[in-house]
Amino acid sequence: MSDFSTTTDAFLGGQVMLVQPAVDAHRSGSDAVFLAATLNGATGAILDMGAGAGTVGLMAAYANPEAHITLAEQDQQMLACCAKSLERNPSLAARTKVLEVDLLASEPQRIACGLERASFDHVLSNPPYRKAGHVRVNPAKQAAHVVSDDDLDAWMRTAASVLKPGGSLTLIFAADGLSDLMVALKGRFGAITILGLHPSEGLPAERVLVRAIKGRKTPVRLLPGLVLHREDGKYTCQARSILEGHSAIALGG
Repeated sequence: MSDFSTTTDAFLGGQVMLVQPAVDAHRSGSDAVFLAATLNGATGAILDMGAGAGTVGLMAAYANPEAHITLAEQDQQMLACCAKSLERNPSLAARTKVLEVDLLASEPQRIACGLERASFDHVLSNPPYRKAGHVRVNPAKQAAHVVSDDDLDAWMRTAASVLKPGGSLTLIFAADGLSDLMVALKGRFGAITILGLHPSEGLPAERVLVRAIKGRKTPVRLLPGLVLHREDGKYTCQARSILEGHSAIALGG
């Protein structure tokens, strides 16, 4: 693989340093922070499913010091960034490993890459959530941002496969894709909790945080949403506290 330019970016007020591609690839931002903030004080094995540069997984490692983290990714450029990010966070690297795996491959193929069935207590994922034709996407970012119905179903099938019974799946998704996501979760997960992320007071949520429990059948819960910005465009106190690593997001389950 040829060299590519990267940036080193501070997350959680500088507690986690991430190496990311500078251009022509997905770059992590607030979505990753809000997703990682849903797990705090968790134990056991956590999978960052589709880890990219490892942003969510490393923040989860920081917030959950008793847990062990696996970063699962296929893209070679992102895998290189994962390795560099681990070098920048030596205190987290001892509890974090990286797997090169196609998450949409068959279960035997995933197992051959080290992603064992029913081996994780928690899965965190920021999957592609834009539908083809609904948004203009740089071709270099297509795989990270655009998902088909078949791929979304396969993504949830993999999450159900790798989770232990009663394990939690937490993901961030486009609010306008929630109905598709619920279809993909059906029959695999229950006890679904949804929290909307609202760009400002009075506006509809554009993204949602969703937690689902493998094998549960209890009803869906809709929590009060999180407002991200004030009228002047700055982050609300609650959102800023989360972004700086001072607060968590309680989803239950």
